Amino acid sequence: MCTSHARSKGYPLSWVGGKKVRLLRFIYEQMHGEIPEGHVIRHKCDVRPCINPEHLETGTPKQNMNDAIERGRMRPLLGEKNLNSKLTTDQVREIKFSIKNKSDSNYGLARKYGVSEMAIRKIKKGTMWAHVKLEEEII
Repeated sequence: MCTSHARSKGYPLSWVGGKKVRLLRFIYEQMHGEIPEGHVIRHKCDVRPCINPEHLETGTPKQNMNDAIERGRMRPLLGEKNLNSKLTTDQVREIKFSIKNKSDSNYGLARKYGVSEMAIRKIKKGTMWAHVKLEEEII
């Protein structure tokens, strides 16, 4: 664990060759090689100041976010802010409107919006996208 170096959001920083570097990235690259493009360094141990190379791995920002949610370090993001979301708030309103007016089947809505029928059923039941209301429900 590194407690002696300046921090950025709890992550250790240091100077290497006259440049300020994030120690996690520097140590990972020294021990394991190049970090794939678009990847971040993830902690297996969930301890931000930890710089043990065995506790570090690469992953996508989406994987990192899912780690934080699964391990209770972050609440899931709702709607479009959720990296796993395939729908926009406006699309969900359209889906809810179609469901209310019975203008399309679950299958038809799923195909139209590129999601599963299960996703449409969850929107219908209110277990997914419950925070999105139709305009008349807001009044």
